[in-house]
Amino acid sequence: MGKNLKGKSIGRGICQRKDGLYQAKIYLKMTPKPIYIYDSNLNSLRAKKKHLEQVKLKDSLSAQSLFTLDEWFNYWMETVCAVKLKNTTIRNYHNNYNRIKGSIEKLKLIDLTQSHIQMATNEISKKYKPSTVKSSLNALSACLEYAEMNLIISNNPCKRVVIRSYKDRNFTPKKQEEEMKYISKDMLDLFFEAAKKSRSRFYFYILLHTGLRVGELCALQWRDIDFDKKELHVYKTINKTKCYFDEQGERLTESMSSVQITTPKRNASNRIVPLTDGVIEAFLKLKELQENDKIKNKEWGSKNEFIAKYPGLVLTTKKGNCFLPNYVEQECKRLIDKINSKRERSAKEEHIVYEPLKIHPHMFRHTFITNCYQQKMDTRVLIDIVGHSNPQMTNHYTHPETEFMHREFKKYEDLL
Repeated sequence: MGKNLKGKSIGRGICQRKDGLYQAKIYLKMTPKPIYIYDSNLNSLRAKKKHLEQVKLKDSLSAQSLFTLDEWFNYWMETVCAVKLKNTTIRNYHNNYNRIKGSIEKLKLIDLTQSHIQMATNEISKKYKPSTVKSSLNALSACLEYAEMNLIISNNPCKRVVIRSYKDRNFTPKKQEEEMKYISKDMLDLFFEAAKKSRSRFYFYILLHTGLRVGELCALQWRDIDFDKKELHVYKTINKTKCYFDEQGERLTESMSSVQITTPKRNASNRIVPLTDGVIEAFLKLKELQENDKIKNKEWGSKNEFIAKYPGLVLTTKKGNCFLPNYVEQECKRLIDKINSKRERSAKEEHIVYEPLKIHPHMFRHTFITNCYQQKMDTRVLIDIVGHSNPQMTNHYTHPETEFMHREFKKYEDLL
């Protein structure tokens, strides 16, 4: 019988080392030599030892218990994720896992404890927002949940891990964040004035008056637009993502970037969007520009396999290549830089301080939802139009203008 540092018996094959750690010795079928497991908590060590003894009749499971966390994550990716998940989801799992793995990736599954996960979580909490930390913890938990389900480990050590919120980090106050997400009328006037000679003005006009996500706009095909009914059928999105597996689910020797059109993440994103006359006109203008491109360039789209696979894309380059979401972001940045450069010169001439304009494409969706809210559109209709799965998400996207808030508050004052 093993003993602790005080000389008390604590169980067969278990002892306490001079550094205070408890150690257990176990013999498995596929290992001629004993393996040692450790834990700072005696009860936790006993649970590990018991679990290993229960599964040692299954050689493969016992062997997997000795996987490092990194080995198990890759095994889980290949056997589970590659079979049923989209490449974008796999990429997100990889990014989230890479963020949290830090000092724990080389630990064996059988040695991995809640304490290890907690320390890893605390470490990344110093750099990232709680929502980001939660995403990383969820990815790790999903991986270890599969191990627990298959009796590789006795329990998922991610359970009951607490995400700390460091108050000394300089995150943007909520009020400032909300102001940044809504584009005021004055800002929109400046933006569209800068874009008046670019075809991208139609892209941003459509985003502003439909609430589409940028990936949804770039994935549109002409067949998705019903000009007679003034409706748009949204049921797919386009993205450029890092792929770790091929179409057969086999791991690639090296990860590679791939452009894909896929179904949206949620069923609610499959929807019908009504179109204004202005949006119809913008689409027709884009069609006219595209036809002109084809006339000017006889090889339009001929060298692009993606265009051949998805014919009739609404957004294309002048040479007939697909138009990706990051192209929209780059064009938005180009226009904003143009505006800010002009405003900065004026500010210097007038000796005044100017604040740079900040707009990114997703803000057009926020602005559309806010405008619909301020026009008192029925919430259920608005949820369907923008493809949200619940009212809470739509509320998150609404950022009432200061003038609107004062007008609404005046209704309260009138009651006094």
